[in-house]
Amino acid sequence: MSFANECRDLGDELDAMRKAQHQIMMSLVKNHYDFAENMNSLVQQVAATSEKVSRANLMSLKTAAQSYRTRGDKGQSIAEKLDSVSSQLIAKIKRCLR
Repeated sequence: MSFANECRDLGDELDAMRKAQHQIMMSLVKNHYDFAENMNSLVQQVAATSEKVSRANLMSLKTAAQSYRTRGDKGQSIAEKLDSVSSQLIAKIKRCLR
């Protein structure tokens, strides 16, 4: 394989890497949101039972759910920045390879 062909393929490989990176980051962010929703669902189920559950325990679960949602928001922001910077770097590398 010639150097020129190898360099052309490098651009495609970098694009594929960025897409995979983005999918991984979005999956991690989604996990935070899903966990928060599961905790909110648990709060509703516990609140609906006839068993005595302290208000403090319910509030603790709600606070934890909000914390995971906040982590998801921050993760989303970081993922967007990483995606942008990666795209810029890949574009720069492609220009250098021409």
